[in-house]
Amino acid sequence: ERLVGPALVTPAAARARALRCSGDLEAAERPPVLLVPGTSLTPMENWGPTYLPLLLDRGHAVCLVSLPAYATRDVQANVEYVASAIHTMARRSSRPISTIGHSQGALLPQAALRTWPGLAPYVADVIGIAGVYDAGSAAVRRRCAEPCVPVLHQLATGSAFLAQLARRPLPGGPAYTNLGVLGDRTVTPQPAANQQEGATSLMLQEVCPGRPVPQPQHAMIAGDAVALALTLDALDHPGPAAPHRLDPGTCDLGYYPEFDAENFLAPTGDHYSRLADPVVREPVLW
Repeated sequence: ERLVGPALVTPAAARARALRCSGDLEAAERPPVLLVPGTSLTPMENWGPTYLPLLLDRGHAVCLVSLPAYATRDVQANVEYVASAIHTMARRSSRPISTIGHSQGALLPQAALRTWPGLAPYVADVIGIAGVYDAGSAAVRRRCAEPCVPVLHQLATGSAFLAQLARRPLPGGPAYTNLGVLGDRTVTPQPAANQQEGATSLMLQEVCPGRPVPQPQHAMIAGDAVALALTLDALDHPGPAAPHRLDPGTCDLGYYPEFDAENFLAPTGDHYSRLADPVVREPVLW
């Protein structure tokens, strides 16, 4: 079955190889989840020390999608990989799947559904953690005053890619939950950058007033107990996450016990050498 909508231009074989699943998408105790990594990270770097083992222990089947050039070359290609992953998971499961993405990975499922709305009936939840959305990031715009990796130009406030995407509404059906932190220095300004028409925006410090998030906030939200509780609430209930359903003691927690902070923050030797070359402008629109 082919995706209905714009033709995919990235290689089908590469998209197929990029998806790796654990558990039975059809028979697992809980519905399948697709984990989408952020810019410059492999799926295991982003999710291995954070949500992957936890979701598997809960009984979810979990799939990881690898993105070309570690998601640093062209967001349009990354969107195709995520759309293909959703499509493949939907064909292998008779129940709706959910997606969880961090940073750029939060935008990609939204963009996939907005480009191929026929995927929407197969998705229950689209959960973003410290995501960049239609407003882009003013901090990234400033950073890209000098040459930067191509995808950052596309995620910066006022980019041509985001302007084009903004003309496509979020399709109905899935519940969209955007989780952010005040003081995020990568996706700015907050809380405005966390807003997306059709999505529920929840800032951790609004759910838990005065809540500190250790630096770097943009990354460490992946280990935050409140962010996890809201994510699991969205997965376990119809509709977006609802703070009133959280256990009253959740705001007293820091990191969740399963968070492997040491490995999450450990730099890899080839981290910078593997990125796309810096450029002075964003890739052309497809």
